[in-house]
Amino acid sequence: MVHNIIEDVGFTDLYIIPMGADMVFIRSLSNVDVLQTIELASEIFNHILANFKKWDKIVVPFHRGAWLKLYGISLHAWNESFFKLCVMECGRYL
Repeated sequence: MVHNIIEDVGFTDLYIIPMGADMVFIRSLSNVDVLQTIELASEIFNHILANFKKWDKIVVPFHRGAWLKLYGISLHAWNESFFKLCVMECGRYL
């Protein structure tokens, strides 16, 4: 989804690699400085990405996403607050 948004805006030379959890690695296919591109178009990228920083070998995702299956829940209870409460003890809602 992030790749499609960035491509729709006009940055077709940026390649998005999912790293797990809610992290992505962005690299340039045309050897352009990605950080400089992000800084120049910060208004656009701030709507897409919550945080961005330069690559470092020690940067790894410290959590993984998981699907949670719940049975017998009334449709009236289905909302974001309810699901956040369900995962409070074991992680966070993505």
